[in-house]
Amino acid sequence: MSEQQQVKRWFDANYKKKGFQYLRPLEAYGIYAKLLQLRRGQTLLDVACGPGLMLRQALDHGAHAMGVDISEAAIEMAQSYVPEAETQVGNAEALPFADHSADAVTCLGSLERMLDLDAVLKEIHRVGKPDATFCFLVRNSQTVWWTLVAEKLGFRNTEGHQGANTLEAWQARFEANQFKLQAVYPDQWPFVRAGQVATLGLYKPDPLKLRRGFRPLRRAYEFVFVLRKK
Repeated sequence: MSEQQQVKRWFDANYKKKGFQYLRPLEAYGIYAKLLQLRRGQTLLDVACGPGLMLRQALDHGAHAMGVDISEAAIEMAQSYVPEAETQVGNAEALPFADHSADAVTCLGSLERMLDLDAVLKEIHRVGKPDATFCFLVRNSQTVWWTLVAEKLGFRNTEGHQGANTLEAWQARFEANQFKLQAVYPDQWPFVRAGQVATLGLYKPDPLKLRRGFRPLRRAYEFVFVLRKK
């Protein structure tokens, strides 16, 4: 079995077992639509779209939504959850979409799992329009969880090709693949969840409010990059 087939099998099994419980709730995806300034008439492509939560946000903003995922189980869920979206099984290293076909492209929590990241970034760059905006959520390798639990204690998910990198390394990788940085933020959902937990659900933090937190950016659990083409 190839490594790609192994990754696909892991995601298929995970989605069949956990379904939407594997992911954050729909409200967590609204921040990406805000950062992209997504609006009616635009086209969003979500790479590694899973069951379609980001696609649902795009549709709710009046955009045309396209999604691709290596997992057949994920795409089956997406076709049921967001039948209005254009979804298909595919490999991000060879996206089944035309050149310059998307006004906005997201890849959320998945770039660190790609086997050939440079090939994926090249494809994402290709399908984006010249003035497209890109939003990536990526894992930080400088957290206690990653350095201690994942690496030293051996809890890294190798079957799902789980990976991570530093803030500086992510930025350098994106720039080497012809993206230019517009902004980078810490992952926003932990701030919302912390507010919900601390108040036992009585306080509902605005999931669309951008927060910087108190820790240095390079210590964030995950990074949200907003980019354009060079």
